[in-house]
Amino acid sequence: MKKVKIYGSSSMAGHMISEYLSIIKNFKVDLVNENDIIDKNYECKKNIIFSEPHPDYIINCIRCLVEESELNLTKAIIYNSYF
Repeated sequence: MKKVKIYGSSSMAGHMISEYLSIIKNFKVDLVNENDIIDKNYECKKNIIFSEPHPDYIINCIRCLVEESELNLTKAIIYNSYF
């Protein structure tokens, strides 16, 4: 069985991908909300990202839409580049 970790599971894409993979019997899906990964100061919580058990696949669905990006450049850079 393949392990998949989905970051940003509360986003529309994350939700749909997790729903799809959950019905496929070859995947065990681990959902991680973006608030569990990045704190309010936009610092990555590395202990969450590199925690055990290690997945076979990681899917990044953390979102920062265009309007959010224009209002908060720091958030856009962290979410779309560094992470």
